Amino acid sequence: MEASTGHRLRRLVTPAVLVVAVALAVSIVAVPVRSHMSRTADINAAEELLTDLVASNADDAARLAALRTDDEVEHLARRDFGLAKPGEEIYHVLPPAVDPPQVPDGWPFNHLGLRLALE
Repeated sequence: MEASTGHRLRRLVTPAVLVVAVALAVSIVAVPVRSHMSRTADINAAEELLTDLVASNADDAARLAALRTDDEVEHLARRDFGLAKPGEEIYHVLPPAVDPPQVPDGWPFNHLGLRLALE
């Protein structure tokens, strides 16, 4: 009877050792793989940010080059500050008048409607 118990025990220990060995191997491999995948994602994000920054720097360099020209400075002075050259006159066109608000004819609105129409 003892021989069969030892045989059963050996039959259970061998798969258990095999399962533990496989789990250990998977955990040893999984950590570096996960770390590599995380680093790859970080590298991709950094490359995308770098591409955006290079494009932004190119736009800024073009804008800076334009700001160094007399034509652009004059354009900005006229547009943003309303400046004019000596002898020039500036005219501002006002927007069209807004229709007076419509109010009901009944009391108490009849006096309000008359007042708004007079203003």
